[in-house]
Amino acid sequence: MRKYADDNHRHPMHGRERDLKVRVCGAAASGLTAAARDCEGAIAAEFAILLLPLLLLLLGTVDIGFALLTETLISFAVEAAAKCGAVNTGICDSPTEIATYGASVAGCQASTHQDLA
Repeated sequence: MRKYADDNHRHPMHGRERDLKVRVCGAAASGLTAAARDCEGAIAAEFAILLLPLLLLLLGTVDIGFALLTETLISFAVEAAAKCGAVNTGICDSPTEIATYGASVAGCQASTHQDLA
């Protein structure tokens, strides 16, 4: 079933009205409006806008990974040192020896009170 009796009335904006609208829009598209409608380089601009948040997300993930690794190493060193101090009294006689043993087992450098001062 046809909505309009005449084929020229298929679209509300047809014929001369549509041509007039196109000409008016074309005449108004100058300066800043033309620059806003220009899509060349749009992908580069979008990438530049999204680059900083993506880098922050990536580097934040890496930083959190290093923090968790450090926490795990310290926890393992403290556990090994406590076990050595409680069980192996021959190897871990002094607090310095206990700290050195815990650091050597965890694979990190021992820190003593002299290093902190």
